Amino acid sequence: MPDRVYVLSKNKDVVENLRKYFTKISQISSPKDIEKLEAGVVFINIKDFGIVPVPVKKGLFSVAVIDKDISKTNLAAFIMRIMSKNYFEYIEYPFTQSEIHSLKNKLTIKEKNEEKVINFKSSSASNGMICQYLCSIIGSSPQLKQICKLAGEVAPTDIPVLITGETGTGKELLAKGIWKLSKRANKPFIAINCAAIPENLIESELFGYEKGAFTGADRPKPGKFEIADGGTIFLDEVGELPLSAQSKLLRFLQEGTFYRLGGTKEIKVDVRIMAATNRDLEKMIKEGKFREDLYYRLNFVHIKLPPLRERKEDIPYIVECIVNKYNKKLSKNITGASVEYIKKLQNQRWEGNIRELENVVVRSMILCRNNILSLPDLEFLEEKPDKEIQHSPEVEEFIREHVLSAIKNGGLKNLEENIERSIIKTVLEYTGNNQVKAADLLGINRATLRKKIRKYSL
Repeated sequence: MPDRVYVLSKNKDVVENLRKYFTKISQISSPKDIEKLEAGVVFINIKDFGIVPVPVKKGLFSVAVIDKDISKTNLAAFIMRIMSKNYFEYIEYPFTQSEIHSLKNKLTIKEKNEEKVINFKSSSASNGMICQYLCSIIGSSPQLKQICKLAGEVAPTDIPVLITGETGTGKELLAKGIWKLSKRANKPFIAINCAAIPENLIESELFGYEKGAFTGADRPKPGKFEIADGGTIFLDEVGELPLSAQSKLLRFLQEGTFYRLGGTKEIKVDVRIMAATNRDLEKMIKEGKFREDLYYRLNFVHIKLPPLRERKEDIPYIVECIVNKYNKKLSKNITGASVEYIKKLQNQRWEGNIRELENVVVRSMILCRNNILSLPDLEFLEEKPDKEIQHSPEVEEFIREHVLSAIKNGGLKNLEENIERSIIKTVLEYTGNNQVKAADLLGINRATLRKKIRKYSL
């Protein structure tokens, strides 16, 4: 046994039995198996109920062996403490041969997944540059290049910018990037979530109020626009602004002035406006919920952020950004990720976009017991297939027309088979021809799927 071996037990019989066990398996197993097992298993001793921490190194998968009898009432607390000290896994003594075999399989899977590794570059944000933590604008996809080009061109100006995109695509982060490159970078950047402020308070929050403007207003208070004088205001979820506040915002965009609530003095400030929404403002205009003139005032430059599923080639760069952001916060030293880890992330739909990806990566970092992210660190991740589309009116109308045509021409059976073939082919392509996953998504067993694949020559 190596010199570094310790035992988490005060019972000498337990220590002796463990030593005998590992001496025995070292005689009946191949040197390669023993090397794998002893490289991964670490015995730790207990002193005043303290746990020995292990270093985080590539290829080191330290496993704690716990004597169940040391403290039956505090076993859960021991496990929690052990796993907080960078151990890959723990095993309780006495253990069975199958438990050891299961442990070795875990180590083998971890090693296999780290054969091909994407190494990250450790970097930090520098003054005068867009912060590398703005993960929404990390990557090299064609869409992102166009966005960054436009953002760079508009940044030095003072014209309003409207940023649209799904929730979690990083609209506020892009706005901060534009602000960082603008001549207002040394002035305030104030973000306001219009959806989070009650309708009866939105005007006072934006434009302030005078003493006596309403019950409880015992002193005057400046609004966000006054506080941001010389800087930038970012109106997130601008589509949630009530019409009364929209009118006042429009006046400010036209005149550069406003009145505090209950005030008579015109106030002039120098503020750049950027706004963002995940709603269809043009549709809201038709419904009378958003002012058309305000829309055109905000929409001088329109930047649309694509959903993450449309730029999956950027995911490795975004993961690197997230890791660099959280390594210190999580007391980790993660330096890379396996190719399989990245592939699994790229196979997700990411309905929550970058925000959802960040949550998943951070959770996997917490579970990672060494310095390489790999598939076992994503065991909690459930695969999300594309949303069902059977309730789409456009799809229903399309199917209806073809069904009616097939009935008239006597080809209804062929139509049904053609639709089924297209569905199966699409699902197989989506899953990378993984029949297990495809069968699960289709709601059929694998044998049935194989029959259909043969039937349709897929």
